[in-house]
Amino acid sequence: MKLLLILFMCVGLYSKTINIAASANLAFVMPQLVKNFNQSYPNIKVNFTISSSGKLYAQIRNGASYDIYMSANELYAQKLYNTNKSYSQPVVYAKGRLVFISVNKQFKSINLYHLPLVKKLAVGNPITVPYGVATKQALINAELYNQIKHKFVYGESISQTLSYAFNSTNYGIVALSALKAKRLQHLKIKTHYTHIDSKLYDPIKQAMIRLNNQKETKLFFDFLLSQKAKKIFKQYGY
Repeated sequence: MKLLLILFMCVGLYSKTINIAASANLAFVMPQLVKNFNQSYPNIKVNFTISSSGKLYAQIRNGASYDIYMSANELYAQKLYNTNKSYSQPVVYAKGRLVFISVNKQFKSINLYHLPLVKKLAVGNPITVPYGVATKQALINAELYNQIKHKFVYGESISQTLSYAFNSTNYGIVALSALKAKRLQHLKIKTHYTHIDSKLYDPIKQAMIRLNNQKETKLFFDFLLSQKAKKIFKQYGY
């Protein structure tokens, strides 16, 4: 009887599991969002898959089973909506910001116009990474793109771009949110960064859609738009 009760409790620990497809820049904020959500809804288990927005978009188009898609831009979410893959219109849940980082002591302060002096620069691939699109746009508008494009080392996600900057190139253009991870504290001691003028690129509006009409999906979707979630996003650089 006790064994049956224990099994029942284990099975009943989560009454529902939802699966989130989340863009790579959300890797550091998602655990905190889920933790906060579970304080109100402890019986809903939230799994999340982290990858580039473009790759997740392709997976969903090819039939991958997710409940919510959180893109790093509006474009991919809108494309899914246009193909009747969603149960909601795209909604902006956060706005991203670009920063230029240096893990080299060459510059006491840095700005974009130091870029011609660097040997290699980690940037997001604009084909799959929305932050890569914004990076390209910023460099074109700053009249630096053609001068330095041969120095690019492309990351296939913003997380990979950050890894290249820390471990290979010493310089990169990444999402501010990527620098907010607690596990990067020991690396950030030697890291300088500066915000890239937001006038140089279109606003990075990160949008999401619901991929089904389940109650639990809507609960988490609504939570991501709540004031609690907005405070968490702000803490993580959005």
